[in-house]
Amino acid sequence: MNDNTEHMSGSRAPVVEMRGISKQFGGIHALSDVDLSLRPGEIQGLIGENGAGKSTLIKILAGAYRRDSGTVVVAGEEIHAVSPRTMRDHGIAIIYQEFMLAPDLTVVESLFLDELHQKGRPYINWRSLERRASTLLTDIGFGHIDPRQSIQELTVAEQQIVEICKALVGSPRVIVFDEPTAVLTASESRALLQLIRKLKEEDVAILYVSHRLNELFEICDRLTVLKDGRLVDSRPTADVTEESLIRMMVGRDLQQMFPPKDRVPGAEILRVENLRAGSRVKNGSFTARSGEIVGFAGLVGSGRTELMRAVFGADRATSGTVSFEGERLHVRGPRGAVSRGIGLVPEDRKHQGLVQEQSIRFNTAMVGQTAVGFINPRPEGQRVRDLLAKLDTKYGSIEDPVSSLSGGNQQKVSVAKWLARELKLIILDEPTRGVDVGAKGEIYKNIGALAREGFAVIVVSSELPEVIGLCDRVYVMREGETVAELTGSDINEEEIMQHAMGVKREDRA
Repeated sequence: MNDNTEHMSGSRAPVVEMRGISKQFGGIHALSDVDLSLRPGEIQGLIGENGAGKSTLIKILAGAYRRDSGTVVVAGEEIHAVSPRTMRDHGIAIIYQEFMLAPDLTVVESLFLDELHQKGRPYINWRSLERRASTLLTDIGFGHIDPRQSIQELTVAEQQIVEICKALVGSPRVIVFDEPTAVLTASESRALLQLIRKLKEEDVAILYVSHRLNELFEICDRLTVLKDGRLVDSRPTADVTEESLIRMMVGRDLQQMFPPKDRVPGAEILRVENLRAGSRVKNGSFTARSGEIVGFAGLVGSGRTELMRAVFGADRATSGTVSFEGERLHVRGPRGAVSRGIGLVPEDRKHQGLVQEQSIRFNTAMVGQTAVGFINPRPEGQRVRDLLAKLDTKYGSIEDPVSSLSGGNQQKVSVAKWLARELKLIILDEPTRGVDVGAKGEIYKNIGALAREGFAVIVVSSELPEVIGLCDRVYVMREGETVAELTGSDINEEEIMQHAMGVKREDRA
């Protein structure tokens, strides 16, 4: 952004002012005297570790939570009777990280749900609504989405786009984006960032919440940091470096994100040859050895997750072979894979990796529990505490619901539950998705420790710095096939992306 634009935006009256906001849950101070202001045509980044108070502040702005103290002013008017409807009527739109979509509704029904429920509406002109939906989707670069499709037929990325379009239907003056690119491909992310720039030009105020520092520095005019429920600082992006931002977030210098690659791989544990499964996996071939971290990179939709699900037995392989410790592996489901010593931490930990309404104890113990009948809670509780301590998990009581934990600590529970079994191979699919930078460093340390203990570790990740910094070998997938195996200095961003996008060798010169 040029200096003139920054000056104009900075000198304009805020469209939203939150002053002295405090919120307490039981004995926990989620927010303490936090100030936040948003100006028209400004993109402000809101950053902090999981548990810093970002979500609580957003929900107070949305009207989902009532503040204990402080004031909220929108366009010069103090809002007293706060509710989600009140805030929407005042032009505040929130796009949550957790989607708020009904799976059985169509895209067009989801976009215009408020209009469809207006009292006294004589009839519904579906053709007109579908045209409006198509125009809206096309304008933001996602015209391939059919407005007549049901939400459950869409990919996760497409559902994210529908959430964004829902917000745009009401012509809001403020939009909060909560981790909007976490499930998008690189090209989809670029299209979204371009859309946000366009909204900025239309004087919409944007609050952008993300753990991806490169996006924050690329798009934000101002960066605001929360830590332990308090405002640390709010500065123009030009006055902040990546190092100073991390220091503000975690309260210390993050000297080394990744564990050293001084591991010595042992015997081959897994060999996959020409595996085919469903429509996404056409030819998967790779190996994994004990004491080694093997990475899988590729664009979203390249078949990485589906290949791992096929190895684990969650999806049926139609051809090809899987060998485990030198023997042909025949598994008819995840139970068989677990019995052989294979564990999988899925990318969607909230719906596939954990039972959110159950306790931390239940989630940590459920994979290791093989007994039927009465279970003595005392030794089980100690075993759970030992497993959680191994991964430096932070929690109150093991009887607290796992949903009460931060994203990083939920991820640690997802891994800890597998340590209760005698595993030889553990597959981690997007192990740090939605996790703050401080917790990422801890998770990387834990992954390195697993490899040093002799586990064969497979990491599937859309974050190239993660793959490059963590893994001993990297396989690249494209359109359902493993197209490259990279080692040593070849594990770099340019090499990975060229293989992922199918750039021919003669085109690289």
